Amino acid sequence: MISFALFSILAVVRLFTTSATIYDIPCGDVVDLQAKLADAVPGDVLRLDACIYDTFASDPNFDLGQELGPPALDSPWNNDDDKEKGIIIVGATKNPQDTVLKAVMSFSFYKSVVFEDLTISAQGAETSLIYGGDSDQILIYQNCILEASPPGSSYLSNVMGLFLLVMKPALIRTTVNLQSPNQNGKESIGVYAEGLVMLNSKVNGFDIGLEISPYDGSYFRIFNNDLTNNTEGISCTRTPCPIDINNLIPNTPAGSKINIGWNKVKNLFHEEYPNIPIKIKFPSVLVAGETIVYRKPAAYPPLVGPYSTGIGKPQYYQFESTAKLEKIVGPAGKVKLYFSKSMIDANFANPANIVALLVNSNGNFAPNPLIMSAKTINGEDFYKVRFKKRSYLNCIIVFVERSSK
Repeated sequence: MISFALFSILAVVRLFTTSATIYDIPCGDVVDLQAKLADAVPGDVLRLDACIYDTFASDPNFDLGQELGPPALDSPWNNDDDKEKGIIIVGATKNPQDTVLKAVMSFSFYKSVVFEDLTISAQGAETSLIYGGDSDQILIYQNCILEASPPGSSYLSNVMGLFLLVMKPALIRTTVNLQSPNQNGKESIGVYAEGLVMLNSKVNGFDIGLEISPYDGSYFRIFNNDLTNNTEGISCTRTPCPIDINNLIPNTPAGSKINIGWNKVKNLFHEEYPNIPIKIKFPSVLVAGETIVYRKPAAYPPLVGPYSTGIGKPQYYQFESTAKLEKIVGPAGKVKLYFSKSMIDANFANPANIVALLVNSNGNFAPNPLIMSAKTINGEDFYKVRFKKRSYLNCIIVFVERSSK
C-alpha cells in the first residue's frame, strides 16, 4: 500500500524555479491542498485546477484556516525581519469561475497570501464568513469571486463576507456576493475592514456593502467600485467618521505629463506599507484614478525562455490603475516606469544581464523584453522601462537575469 506521504509526492507535480515551488494540486483533492498549505514556505505557489475543491463535503464546520494552525518556531514564517513574505494561491485560468474553492477561513493562515483567479465560496458551510482575521497579515484578492452563503435561521450572528481587523487587505477586480437572501434576520455585511485598498471591485446583495472602522493610522484607498447593489453602500462605525471615504483624492490626477513619485506609491504586499522606490510618468491622463503597485511574493506566472529569477526575492511588480490614459502616437505616448537600480540589482548575480519582461493582463508574457535603460535622476540610479500604449496601466513588470552565452 502506498503511504499517504508517498502518495502526496506522486499526486502533486512540483515545478521548481530559483525562487519558488509551484504545487499543482490535483482536481478536487482537498487533502493534498491542506497538506501543501501547511508545508508552503514564503515564495511558494499553490495552483488549483479548473474544478471544484469542496472542504465541506464531509464536515460543514471545517475551517481551512483554523485547521492549519500556527507555524513552528523555527519556520521562516516567524522571521520578523522579512515583512514581504507570502505565497500565491491561484486558479488554473484567468476566469475565476473555472476554479471553485468551497472553504471558509475564519482563522488566519498565519501566512500572507495573494489569491488570484478563483472563486472562494462558503456555500455548504455552517458560517457565512469567507475570511476573518486580526493579525498583521497581508491579504490580496486579485480577480476573484467571493461568495458568502448565509447559514440557516438558527445562526445567531451577523452574516459577513470578509471580516478584516488590523490586517493589510486589498480587493482588486474582485466581486463579493451574498448567494441568497439572509434567513436569520440579522444584518448582513459584505466587507468589514479597519483598513482597505479596493479598486475596480463589486459587492452585491448585502444590507451593507462595505463597513469601515477607521483608527489612527488606518489606510483606505477606495476607488472605482460598485456598491450600489446593496441596501446601503458604505457605512462607518464611528460618528463622525474620520475618513470621508466617498471623497478620497486619487494619486493620479488628470492632465499631461503626470508624475507619481515615492510619496504616493506604496508596496501593498508589505506588513508596513512603505513607499516603494518606483516612479511613474504618464504622458497624458484623461480621467483621474488611483495607481497601486505591489511586489508579488512569488515568481508567478513562471518564466519561459533563457531567464532566471535571480538569487534574491522575485522581482515581479503588479501594477493596477483606475486612471484612464490617452493613447498618444509615437514613443512619447508610452508610460515610463522608473525602478531603483540598487533595489533590482541586489537580487541578481550579474546585473549586467538584467532585462525586463511584460506580463499582459491575460497572464501571458509578451514575446520580447521591454525597452530598458539605466538613468540617473538627482544623483540616484534607476532602470527606466517603457510600457506599451494602453488605456489602463494593468500589468506585471518582471525583472530577470538573461542566461550568459
